[in-house]
Amino acid sequence: MILKGVLTPRDPMNRPHVRFNGSDLTELPDKWSHAQNDALGYFLWIYALLIKAGDIQLDLEKLKVIQLLVEYLEYIDFTEDEDSGHWEEYRKVEASSIGVVTGALRELESVAREHGQPRESGLHEIRQLKGLIARGEKKLSTILPDECVQTDPLKSRHADAALLFLIEPCRLLQGEGPLGESMARKIVGNIRTHLTGEMGIRRYNGDEYWCANYKEQVSLEKRSLDYSDDPTARGAKVSAGMEAQWCIFDPILSVIHARWFQSNGNTTDRKLQLWHLARSLGQLTRTDSQFGPFRCPESYYNERGNWVPNDITPLRWTQANLRLALHWAESTAPEK
Repeated sequence: MILKGVLTPRDPMNRPHVRFNGSDLTELPDKWSHAQNDALGYFLWIYALLIKAGDIQLDLEKLKVIQLLVEYLEYIDFTEDEDSGHWEEYRKVEASSIGVVTGALRELESVAREHGQPRESGLHEIRQLKGLIARGEKKLSTILPDECVQTDPLKSRHADAALLFLIEPCRLLQGEGPLGESMARKIVGNIRTHLTGEMGIRRYNGDEYWCANYKEQVSLEKRSLDYSDDPTARGAKVSAGMEAQWCIFDPILSVIHARWFQSNGNTTDRKLQLWHLARSLGQLTRTDSQFGPFRCPESYYNERGNWVPNDITPLRWTQANLRLALHWAESTAPEK
């Protein structure tokens, strides 16, 4: 209906719903920040990879869905669209969302090259991919290594850990050029310098979610509400350094440095790979934890002076990232 001009994308509830009933895939009526271009990008990205791996066989019905999503992202102009992004908060033009969509379009263009002939494949219906990719890359070159360069202080953001996902798993920033490995290293440097904490890595500075004494500041019923319209509506007060320190990022950084070490043999990358892996293992819950031993938390938060796992423990996202870091530790280990 948005493509037909009947509904406006300015209302997030009109957009493709990124939250839905997992049992029957029906949309949920609750108000939510469905303006999440990163989520749509991830869907297209993994779908393209599954096609390339032969795990999904293309047919006209699937191609229609892909084409509609591409047309939608073009219609809203994903390079200028303000979305709520990875953290589902205040809408802004953010590089992490633009990057995921650009990476997905790259993969789709690769699929189109491989399956575009004969015309019966239907992939000729995916239009203007190269132009959209160029548009995304051009916009990223004006924002990175920052997350958002809009002048509004509620939107402007220098360091944001979501940018790591452009490097791993999307692998958007590789090779030479302005959007190559050199840019990836700038992003990693910013995050390691500005967001690394004692226990984990902050999503961004000033993050209220699970900040110090969060359970005392924010009631249970308010913790899962939509805060995309007003990020301060939680009512939580956060001081510098007291933001939640997440456990999903150290294993990702370990994988990133492992890939770099594998390609260049640089011992500094090897040391950082193992350092972030050690931090990841150190984030596992202790034997006396209320959640049980050796669980992977979402994050640690400061509760009356002590860093403790938050209530989202265990988190499968952390667990999956740690599994990848362990895989790369094994892959890059010296031969005996």
